[in-house]
Amino acid sequence: LSSMGAALPDQEFSATIFQSVPESYGYLLTSLSTTARISRNLITPIDIIQALNEEYDRRTAQAPSSDSALAAYQSGRQRKDVECFNCGKKGHIKSNCWRKGGGKEGQGPRDQMPRRNNNGGGDTSANAAIEPSEHAFAIAVDSAALASTTPGGTKVEIFDSGATRHISPYRDEFITYEALEPAHPIAAANGHIFEAIGEGQVC
Repeated sequence: LSSMGAALPDQEFSATIFQSVPESYGYLLTSLSTTARISRNLITPIDIIQALNEEYDRRTAQAPSSDSALAAYQSGRQRKDVECFNCGKKGHIKSNCWRKGGGKEGQGPRDQMPRRNNNGGGDTSANAAIEPSEHAFAIAVDSAALASTTPGGTKVEIFDSGATRHISPYRDEFITYEALEPAHPIAAANGHIFEAIGEGQVC
């Protein structure tokens, strides 16, 4: 259009970019538009293109080579054959075992830990489904990152109604709170790791 003498306003150009980007970049575009809405700043087409280029560079830098993929496959296959000296199951060693006596005792997924039935026995079968209680995690947030995305004094809360656990940087919002020692790592969709420093219920 510009070669024909017609000007293309930034909003229309931005909309054109948004519509032409592959679906796999959808979370990035959602993040950009949410940040713009919260901070009340306009995002220019140049900002969008730069963010897309940076994301592309990050993805290509993280893509494993065929050699590293083969090495990961082979090491995974070898791990399946290892037998734990603690619980006798295959696929891990005693230092990584979450059963009693293992190096990571009590740290395993709840659905794989033995459950006790009502008579106090150690039978792992269950007669009824047990729903895990809902918790929210408190996280330590880089204040510079939070300040750069929110106007001064504004509290931003975003909830995913489909999630069973939520994250909040606002310690004062917790009704119950228990510190986690050591801190519990939580991976975000973009690969960034957050440290959960406590858990509890939020009002």
